[in-house]
Amino acid sequence: MALIGMGFAVLTRVFYVSFLQSEQLQVFTNLLTKRGFVYGRKKFQPQEIFLRTAAIGATVAAAGKLFTVSGKPAAASEAKTAPVMSPMKMYVCAVCGHIEFGSAPDNCPVCHAPKDKFTLNDAVFSDAMKKFPDKADSHAPAISIKKESSLIPDMPCKEVRVRVGKMMHPMEEAHHIRFIDFYIDDKYVDRASTSIHLYPASTFYLKTMGGSKIRMVELCNLHGYWQTEAEME
Repeated sequence: MALIGMGFAVLTRVFYVSFLQSEQLQVFTNLLTKRGFVYGRKKFQPQEIFLRTAAIGATVAAAGKLFTVSGKPAAASEAKTAPVMSPMKMYVCAVCGHIEFGSAPDNCPVCHAPKDKFTLNDAVFSDAMKKFPDKADSHAPAISIKKESSLIPDMPCKEVRVRVGKMMHPMEEAHHIRFIDFYIDDKYVDRASTSIHLYPASTFYLKTMGGSKIRMVELCNLHGYWQTEAEME
């Protein structure tokens, strides 16, 4: 039955493309709705023909959508706010919470703690997503990139803005964001420290125009680490 259904949907899709969108259909439908249509002993009135034609069209269109495959990526706003899990090795600094991708550094680039303070933890992001699956909208960093900066218009500068969550994350003593770390091509660039007196958001002004990928990592005191990646525009 499943194969029959798929075959019918494909055939109706072909019919939809070749006939339902043609001028002949418009002429045919206009003729029927004006004069009516006789099939056997039954005459279909214009109003009934219109309703039946609309129902068939809706069914065929739905079948067409079912088998339409788009090669386009997700919309930019969706791609830049969805939380992701990294396939790379991840090492977490026990002193300041910074994460290094690939290998542990000799010293933490944030707090300068020695290498032995880093612990391998490849599940640092997936654990948070599994434990709190409904928290992505308020925890995954939302990234926007501008090719030019209104603050620094006289120099080559990309403006990278980030806020924690499409739904703004609270900043209270009991529940807050500790920091937002900024990476280009998985290399640490800078940290935005946060305060309960401020919204968890920041702007970075890039002097270099190189790099292909931006990564933002934030740490919530209750719900752990969350990250978002975005292609450099």
